Amino acid sequence: MKNLLAAIAFALAGAFTARAAKPVVAGPLAAESWIKSEPTVQILDVRTREEFESGHIDKAMRVSWPDKEFAKRIGQKLDPKKPVLVYCRSGRRSAQAAEELVKLGFTDVRTLEGGILLWTESGKPLVKPG
Repeated sequence: MKNLLAAIAFALAGAFTARAAKPVVAGPLAAESWIKSEPTVQILDVRTREEFESGHIDKAMRVSWPDKEFAKRIGQKLDPKKPVLVYCRSGRRSAQAAEELVKLGFTDVRTLEGGILLWTESGKPLVKPG
């Protein structure tokens, strides 16, 4: 009986420390549809300032990846209770950043498949500074 209780306690402890979610990959069409249908979605661009200024998705916030203060900056800009779409140029940096967002407690994280390159190839709009 003692061993059974210990096994149950161990299993429960593991359930509470397990990661809450894994990032989901969304193609440009699915991402655009999600942005339009989900008013609380936060859009995160993890490219450099120069990349961001060359054109970005409307309403995107920028926090570069990698950045030694990524967690701090994310904490200042994003709400972990709201969904997040994260993107970069091609998808590699955003996949890494999305994993970090999950570690930080974000539960609904999606990455843009192919990054901004596939977004623009698909004819999706960008915002460019004045």
